[in-house]
Amino acid sequence: MSAKAGLRTCAVLLIAAVSMTVAARAGAEELHAALPSMESWRADMLRQINIIRLRHGVGILRIDDRLNRAAQIHADDMATRDFFDHRSPDGVRMTERADRTGYHWRRLIENIAAGYPNITATIQGWMESPEHRAGLLDSKVRDAGFGYVYLPHDGGRVRKAYYWTLLVGRE
Repeated sequence: MSAKAGLRTCAVLLIAAVSMTVAARAGAEELHAALPSMESWRADMLRQINIIRLRHGVGILRIDDRLNRAAQIHADDMATRDFFDHRSPDGVRMTERADRTGYHWRRLIENIAAGYPNITATIQGWMESPEHRAGLLDSKVRDAGFGYVYLPHDGGRVRKAYYWTLLVGRE
């Protein structure tokens, strides 16, 4: 086994061990089966993206709370103000959202999605888009933040119900 393959195997085993520990703790607590907590869906999305990144030989990402806030702000904004774009109706871009949360980026990439009902479908959609795939697999980023909104009675023009934002960056 090559050193690179050995490192990948160690990283996957570490992720699996952490996942099993989290699952064991979750099993000990009484959880609502219908809806995951905010942190558990973010951890699941990070885990799925990191598995893909490891398969492609790029480093894993870590959660950054500031990027989580910036991504959540954008997902909330898209859902409540009825738009689907990287720029808000009043012209705010990802860089401004990250700046406002105190993330001092040198590199910053944003993926957005709408209409995908779960994490796996969202990531698959990004992987099927060359630009979004490049963002997920960018080897120069280290940090990640996630935003998600479910708007079940989405009666606006966009009408996607599910709104996702991923920010990846490096300070």
